[in-house]
Amino acid sequence: MRNQLAASFALSLSILVAGCFSPATPPCSFICGDNNACPDDYMCLSDGYCHYKGMQAACGYSDAGITTDGGAGDLTPISDTDGPVATPDLSTGDASVGDMSVGDMSVGDMSVPDMTVTMPADMTTAPPDLTVGPDLAFPSYVACTNAAAYTTQTAPATIVFGNDTGTMYVEKCLKLSLGGNASVDVTWELGLDTHNANESFVTHPLNPGANPTVTSPITLTNTGTSKTFTFDKTGFYPYYCGVHGSSDTSGMAGVVQVVP
Repeated sequence: MRNQLAASFALSLSILVAGCFSPATPPCSFICGDNNACPDDYMCLSDGYCHYKGMQAACGYSDAGITTDGGAGDLTPISDTDGPVATPDLSTGDASVGDMSVGDMSVGDMSVPDMTVTMPADMTTAPPDLTVGPDLAFPSYVACTNAAAYTTQTAPATIVFGNDTGTMYVEKCLKLSLGGNASVDVTWELGLDTHNANESFVTHPLNPGANPTVTSPITLTNTGTSKTFTFDKTGFYPYYCGVHGSSDTSGMAGVVQVVP
């Protein structure tokens, strides 16, 4: 009786175990054996592994690394037809994410296009030279109204007044060039006295005229017979006789013009 119970228990346990056991069927658990041998329901493919029911899925690593003969399998990565499957780097060292350089972004590759603007022909003509041009280029002095009125001399220059020249200056409209020099000198000097006029700055006092284009070095001179003034800037410098002329350069008056 006791033996019958033991046999019945063993039979029931075996049936229970058989009914609950369902082995896993991973696609790459087995390396093909001799002559491409594989377990039932597996097929040996070109990668050297037994694939469940011939599934073509790529195998990165064998799931168990178990050969068909029960030995340790080859745990090296498996290659597919497109080349070897990359092995992940599980090290805890350099965690940089590859080369993230942006590349050559030099300014030379981003040059600005030519933005040159061509001016119309009627806007490229140089303006006229107003220093010797029309009358409007000259201040409105009564004594010297235009370019033709000026006499050019080289420095140092002399303007004669009084005695034989009477109530006028010679040359009254005088043009001088700095010519690269820092300044030029002009001397007002009493003229020849062949008639015993015995004149001087007392009878013909020299005065600076109105509206010079730059500050005039000419100052009131009412004694002596000769006076020199230095001009170091280009411009127009009017002058007149305080007895026989006026500040607007009418009468006995004149202008010194200094150019570069």
